[in-house]
Amino acid sequence: MTTSPAVERLLARMKRLPVLSSFVLRFQHLLSSPNCNTGQIAELLSEDPVVTGRIIRLANSPLFHRYKEVTSVREAVVFLGLEQVREVVLSLSIISLFPLKAGEKCFDTHLFWHHSLSSAHIARHLAGAYSLASPEEAYTAGLLHDIGKILLNHFFPEEYGKVVQKALQMGGNYLAYEREVFGADHCEVGEALALKWALPRELTATLRFHHNPSPEMSPLVALVGFSNLFSKQIGFAFPWEFRPLIFSSDPFWRRLCQHGEDVATIDEELFTFQIEDVVPRIREIIAMSMKGDD
Repeated sequence: MTTSPAVERLLARMKRLPVLSSFVLRFQHLLSSPNCNTGQIAELLSEDPVVTGRIIRLANSPLFHRYKEVTSVREAVVFLGLEQVREVVLSLSIISLFPLKAGEKCFDTHLFWHHSLSSAHIARHLAGAYSLASPEEAYTAGLLHDIGKILLNHFFPEEYGKVVQKALQMGGNYLAYEREVFGADHCEVGEALALKWALPRELTATLRFHHNPSPEMSPLVALVGFSNLFSKQIGFAFPWEFRPLIFSSDPFWRRLCQHGEDVATIDEELFTFQIEDVVPRIREIIAMSMKGDD
């Protein structure tokens, strides 16, 4: 994969690209080990007091009905489970690269992260339930699929504001407005960041092609493309993005049905309820990202 001259010029204008912390990379590596255990996870988490505080805060939040207060990171890991701890650590780490701000007038980063996190949960749920992909990779891909948007807004807020304003006024093809202003769209920019981060090839492809379905796309690309659309369907969409999603006519959905025989049998109403059930947890993660570190 190579980046276009327009993307290279954009990257050159960015003073310092965000990088994944060594802590996150070590955490991901530890979780991938077959010998990983709760004690090792708790020990590593304890090296980062911010992450420790937030994991404990989540375990004690009203989302969970605890009869006893959680006071240690080990207790929190046992209570929440490795899957949920992985989600929180990755989500908070990615969000922290682009600090949330109050009172933003153009690009609503709170809505952006609500959309990204809900897309991640949708992708993980489908991946696990229908053996379409690794649930962990699906979650990461769903979380990062629109990272090009936040990157452009972070470094070029005035120019990106023009994209948003045009989309609000004119509707139509948002990607075309990005190309008009920047010479490239957020999919291309997201792919370039993924290459800089040395993310796996298939995960990188989800950032590049989640708006561009093709008959040859991988299950992971189809999964993220559909999750992106379904997240908007349940309310996490910018005003210019929403459109009714009809499963049977969506190319991403049709591709998923080719890879998982039971996918076509999904009850849309029940599936919507299952995803909306995790929305309070998504809101809590974003709220934790806004708070000062204890």
